[in-house]
Amino acid sequence: MDIIYKQVRWKQVKTVQDAKKFQIIISRSTLDPEWDQFVEHASYGQYSQTSLWAQVKSVQGWQPVRILIKDTDRIVAGVQILTKMLPFGGRIGAIWRGPLIETSNSELDSVLWQTLVRLCWRSRIYYLALDLPADDDSLIHSARIYGFREALLGDIDTRAEVVLDLSPELDEIFHHISKNRRKLIHRGEARGVCVREGDERDVVLFHQLHAHSAKRLGFVPYQLEFFEKLWQLFAPSQHIKLFIAEYQGQPLSAQINLLFRDTMTAYKIGWSGEHPDLYPNDEIHWHAIQWAKLHGFRWFNLMGIETPVAEALRHGHPIPDEYLHTYNSYKLSFSSQLVFYPPTYERVFLPGVSWLYWKFFPRFKEVALVKRAIKSLRGVSAAE
Repeated sequence: MDIIYKQVRWKQVKTVQDAKKFQIIISRSTLDPEWDQFVEHASYGQYSQTSLWAQVKSVQGWQPVRILIKDTDRIVAGVQILTKMLPFGGRIGAIWRGPLIETSNSELDSVLWQTLVRLCWRSRIYYLALDLPADDDSLIHSARIYGFREALLGDIDTRAEVVLDLSPELDEIFHHISKNRRKLIHRGEARGVCVREGDERDVVLFHQLHAHSAKRLGFVPYQLEFFEKLWQLFAPSQHIKLFIAEYQGQPLSAQINLLFRDTMTAYKIGWSGEHPDLYPNDEIHWHAIQWAKLHGFRWFNLMGIETPVAEALRHGHPIPDEYLHTYNSYKLSFSSQLVFYPPTYERVFLPGVSWLYWKFFPRFKEVALVKRAIKSLRGVSAAE
């Protein structure tokens, strides 16, 4: 199948079998409400594919380019790529939880993937990492057909997330949380930990607590501008909630939750490290779960766990000992239900370089420049 690809805003693609026409729109718009609406209604759509999220990630130097495929005047497939300039020219790119296709259709699938490959060549995206939106054999098969292979760089996001089903009654939800976690939640409540809802004025407070956590745990905190942008863009459409746990008027921890479709996601949490005996993080999680249930959400997403833990549970094995007292076991104490994703796939778009990359890259993974490139790429992740 040939795709007519001209330097105009939209293109028409004629399929071989039925001469059906698609419009292909290449968009670099900062704000794209039509695309965002499609993502919200697509089967595997997540907030990280929206133009709102692309605007948030622009704080970290990422810029969007989107492929929108229309049948008449309606989007039926597409994908958002976030790209970043390389020091020597060209770009790296990442797709987080995409592409999205409305219905299974081999012709539409071919148009989308061929357009994606051509776009990378024409836009000088020399390297593209791909995190698929679901553990779907057809998506994996298509990625492989179009030259993507399991990433040597490693995953840019977690392969499994812990989710809590909110459809049962609240008492039943609480009963299925681990006995020890329920005990700690009761202890915090009894000792006077209170959770309140935050607003725009509390974003600075959240960032301070986030920075405390970063210093204590040894990771690089996000800048305040990132969270201010996140609030600015997600608050008007009610896609964000901030909860703060306090003891005797003193803020102890705070959590940003993102709301999209039927899911509330515990995106980021910050803790001062003070009063660990009061378990403020437990109080915040339980409060957020109750809020989500009350407001009609179906799922509460505690986000990712490490791959060795996920694989052990997937095959019916116990959690490896070295992960027993980590954030993995903490999340699993709220729910044992997991959503799995495929590994990250990747493709190099440099003539004559791809085979060199696959042959020699494993020897250079520890080089400082390569490490910085990997770190930059992983910064696209919604879970970072």
